[in-house]
Amino acid sequence: MRQHTKEILKKIIPDWILQFRRIYRANKRIKRRSLLCFEVHLADHCNLNCKNCSHFSPLVKEKYLDVTMFQHDCQRISELSSGRLKRIRFMGGEPLLHNNIIDFLTIGRKYFPKTELEIWTNGILLSKQPHEFWETCREKNIRINITKYPIKINREQINNLARQYSVKLVYQDNKTEFLWFKTKLDKNGRQNIEKSFKFCEMSNECIHLCDGKLYTCPIIAYVKYLNNYFDENFKVTENDCIDIYKAKNIDEILDFLCKPIPFCKYCGKACLTEWGISKKERKEWIDE
Repeated sequence: MRQHTKEILKKIIPDWILQFRRIYRANKRIKRRSLLCFEVHLADHCNLNCKNCSHFSPLVKEKYLDVTMFQHDCQRISELSSGRLKRIRFMGGEPLLHNNIIDFLTIGRKYFPKTELEIWTNGILLSKQPHEFWETCREKNIRINITKYPIKINREQINNLARQYSVKLVYQDNKTEFLWFKTKLDKNGRQNIEKSFKFCEMSNECIHLCDGKLYTCPIIAYVKYLNNYFDENFKVTENDCIDIYKAKNIDEILDFLCKPIPFCKYCGKACLTEWGISKKERKEWIDE
């Protein structure tokens, strides 16, 4: 990280705040959730290409979620949870790249009528969405979250559309939009599993649904793209996720998600870095 960035960070986030946040969030991760929440990729690829992306989207050429698979997964999770979830986030990659995004929003609301449904997007394609998209967001009570990056988007046009269709719109603004959390992977797997899980920025927080399985973080769900691109072998075993079709009940799932898993041996401590465009280099993700 360049020196001026470090100086700015110290001014806006004192050390004691960072330490308190780290401890608070660590204790939260090992606490069993009362209600399940999960994130799901509508598209694994993206139109922004961020370096150090924990979803490995810069390494994905093109991959879309199958609508039928998502419907089956929602039906199963609804059966296990009696339709009671905290939240579902439709994301990626970039979710607005999926031409059938309306179908996913409709399915999500069908099986989870009282759940918070959110689209997380970089906003680049938002002003180009058709009338049907905005109508569906209003009718299904979908909130749109725009993550702030140092890029240009037409906020005025987007705001006008949201007001026109009475859609909830939130900009994820903060004073550190030029900073980015990154977690480098130890290919030798020498990290302390319990410590890695407890102090991870994503474990039991960014739970991902992928191919009928739930993962405690996106790195495990999508490390296959890193493996394929760089010919690596970060192993994901059946003990690193929970199969929703084999789980007996929702309690079994919630218990699993708040505990360390074998893959945590690869994950070092997350740190802040300056946001930028990926060069698709190994050093962005792998600690060598």
